Amino acid sequence: MCAASSVHQYYRFGWRVLGFAERRISLVLLFALGILGSGLSQNCTLTLTGEVVDEHDSSSLEGSTIYLMGQGKGVYADSDGRFTLDGLCAGEDSLRVTHIGCEAVKVYVTIGENTPELTVFLEHHAELLDGIEVHAHRNRTASSDIGMTMSGEQ
Repeated sequence: MCAASSVHQYYRFGWRVLGFAERRISLVLLFALGILGSGLSQNCTLTLTGEVVDEHDSSSLEGSTIYLMGQGKGVYADSDGRFTLDGLCAGEDSLRVTHIGCEAVKVYVTIGENTPELTVFLEHHAELLDGIEVHAHRNRTASSDIGMTMSGEQ
């Protein structure tokens, strides 16, 4: 059986000669640095503000969750239903807004220097009950089972 000889094509890269595997690693590193560098050069200092209100009576929905899906940032609405997302990058994105007892809403936004304040309406479902039925069981203890003796010496 003959020993298999490996044939490599070599290309000159600077002062060093690189083989196929080394070239592949170099290209991957250069590509990763290019993506990382372009992300770092983007100015992500924009702000998105707004409020979350009930669709039926326009009351504020405190504690609503607001999540900017593309940038992975989220906040909770304050006691007035207001929210602020800071450190955002410009571009198109989508918000997912939720609140307990409401149907979740997805809102598409374009974030820029002059992004207007958002008002997100959620449909708050007030579930009414016909009635509540309570069942209880009581364990009875005979009073004769409980005894106590007292004397004047105690």
